[in-house]
Amino acid sequence: MAYFIKYMINSEQSSNSKLVHENEIDLKSIISVCLESYREIIVISSIIAALGVIFSLSLPNQYISSAKLAPSDVYKSESSVGGSSALSGLASLAGITAGMDQEMDKTQLAIVTVKSRDFFEYFVTKRNLLPKILFGLGFDQTTQDIRVNSEYYDIDINEWKITPPSSDQAYDSFYSFFDIQKDRRSGVIYMSFRNNNPVIAQKWLNFALEDLNSYLKMKDSQKYRKSIDYLNEKISATNLPDVKKGLVAFILTNTQKLMLTEISDEYAFKTIEEPIFPIKKSSPRRSIICILFAITGILFSIFLIIIFRVFNKKLSVSKNYPFLKLSELI
Repeated sequence: MAYFIKYMINSEQSSNSKLVHENEIDLKSIISVCLESYREIIVISSIIAALGVIFSLSLPNQYISSAKLAPSDVYKSESSVGGSSALSGLASLAGITAGMDQEMDKTQLAIVTVKSRDFFEYFVTKRNLLPKILFGLGFDQTTQDIRVNSEYYDIDINEWKITPPSSDQAYDSFYSFFDIQKDRRSGVIYMSFRNNNPVIAQKWLNFALEDLNSYLKMKDSQKYRKSIDYLNEKISATNLPDVKKGLVAFILTNTQKLMLTEISDEYAFKTIEEPIFPIKKSSPRRSIICILFAITGILFSIFLIIIFRVFNKKLSVSKNYPFLKLSELI
């Protein structure tokens, strides 16, 4: 029994030793094949690296304009005008639910609004950007603006030559280059826009910032005016002194809020740092692209040569066309 166990152990050690030895032979064979085919590896990897250079040069430069913003004091404070406790009491007298304090944070609401389709419709209509986004042909140095394909839109008279497209068609295109984020620790809002021309990147970011403030101001102004008109109707329709008193207090509060919307053009966001004019491109990083293509070319050429050897084929470099020839391994 002891002899049998000893025999099995020796057999297993012998098997492992043989396996390791075979692996060493295979690795040496691979290295040997690569050294023999170094010319082919250089040629193939050079071709792929050259394609990488061509590809990287074909990519247009991208420029990012960014701005630093802070929530406007007016926009943050207008929801608390009149005092929340007073409003709760008056709301109960008037039979109105006072759940206003549970609303979404106004700064977060503004960040969500800037990516809404309603705002985008307002934005592209006001700035007439729809034809430039959908049918732009590049930057015009003379006008310092985007050239538009005249087959679809006449920029001189601002008139469509086709059925006017929906802004939904341009929504994804625009927001793939636009970004807005809030730093949770500092509260600073970062807004940015990327374009292949630095002038457009800065200009359109300025447009978006200005129009976001004006859009939110317009929406809040409309809301407070409707609220005041509604409360005035309710006052005329009731004879209860306590209810009238509560409604008058609501009118006063909404009038104060309406006045706050008219104070500043920077209604929702005040600018800490204006949208910058980007001097340096943000992408593409052509050197990294070329290095990745070169590494891929080396690995691919080694893999190709090994695969051919497995099937007894040999890839060789020729001086005449075709420069790479495949032949049977002798």
